[in-house]
Amino acid sequence: MPARNEPAMLLPLREGGLGWAMAGRRVSDTSLRTLLRGLVPAAVRRWRHVLVLLSPRERRVLLREAAAARLGRLPDWRPALRRARTVSFVCHGNIIRSPFGAAAFNREMRRRGHRIQVLSAGVAARTGEPADPRAVDSAEEHGLNIDAHHATMLDASHVQAADVLVVMDRLNLARILTRFPDARGRVFLLAGCRADGRTTLDEIHDPVAGTLDDVRRSHAEVMEGVRRLADAIAPGTA
Repeated sequence: MPARNEPAMLLPLREGGLGWAMAGRRVSDTSLRTLLRGLVPAAVRRWRHVLVLLSPRERRVLLREAAAARLGRLPDWRPALRRARTVSFVCHGNIIRSPFGAAAFNREMRRRGHRIQVLSAGVAARTGEPADPRAVDSAEEHGLNIDAHHATMLDASHVQAADVLVVMDRLNLARILTRFPDARGRVFLLAGCRADGRTTLDEIHDPVAGTLDDVRRSHAEVMEGVRRLADAIAPGTA
């Protein structure tokens, strides 16, 4: 932005672009976009990113869920989970978040003496793809071994087999509820399962384009959510 007392005008710097022109220097289009982006809250940018990636039908489904969440009308997630005999963790590719979540939840249930079948899948998985090496390394730091994991594509039979589907982000949620509308009421965002039973649209972002540290942070959020789920089923027995 222009310094105080320094004349400036928003002028075209190249065809199709604008930038700040001032005494002796200019700020590029990229710098201007970065500045403007910084003025928009991260949550708003995230919503815009998600909506751009969705089809019109998927957008309508997600916005309906967002309206219900805003009004506090999403169902308490705990009763469905307590009744469940099969729980599936779902993310995009089934190579980072959901296999870790399934392994962590399975361990928590065994520790608490609760028998439950735990699955995982991806809404856009490439069947047979191995777990991301960064996810394997991060899981090992939590004492979990997902080295033998291979991705599974989410399909109708998988959705039907799962009593509860625990998803990682809003893209997952929108795509599942669009493809499988009958699953509504048993699909919940892991980060949105609050300890008091409230259901929100909080999410755990996909770290696939990030670093090992990004995967670690994602797995830490998954672990936090998994413990909330376990506490709802078998409280005080960890």
